[in-house]
Amino acid sequence: PVSRGTKVEIELEAKFQKLRYYEYLYYGPRLEGGIIYHSPVGEGAENYCTAGLRGSWSIRAFSSNRLTVRGEGFFGDRPDIFEERLTGRDGFRTLPADIITADNYINAGMIYEMPLMKFKWGALTVLAMWEQGRYSRNGTGYNDYYGPGAGFLIYLKKLAIPAMGLNFARNLETGNNETSFMIGFSF
Repeated sequence: PVSRGTKVEIELEAKFQKLRYYEYLYYGPRLEGGIIYHSPVGEGAENYCTAGLRGSWSIRAFSSNRLTVRGEGFFGDRPDIFEERLTGRDGFRTLPADIITADNYINAGMIYEMPLMKFKWGALTVLAMWEQGRYSRNGTGYNDYYGPGAGFLIYLKKLAIPAMGLNFARNLETGNNETSFMIGFSF
């Protein structure tokens, strides 16, 4: 017998990356994906299953410049409280800064980044990007978004995540401009 409040959760995750670091940027392929099956036991509890895949490939172009092609998809039927937060990160910069969550989404994009100034401690880079995608939540219809963007990032040497940066994007579907600020991560 299973006691009240017990749950069954199965999670499979796989990651592959072959990244090479050069000064302050990384180059190469990265792929990760996973499947989660969750079955809570109790009154009113529902099972759910999700699957996600995220990948990118960054190449060195013209000295230290970086061209990244990326894509991501996630499909499932999670409860509202467990939906993915989308806005403010790569692939979702053309979405509004307020918190948008979804249980189904797919997107793709390109980012071209080049150093503007190099210092002993790191570099200031500028970037141009294009992203396109769609998302839905709770079985509602899909919302499309797409558009260009630009920004700058400050990197510290030997630390392949940006120390801080600012991005500006235009959602051509809605006609809105979106701004995001990051310090080591997006918010």
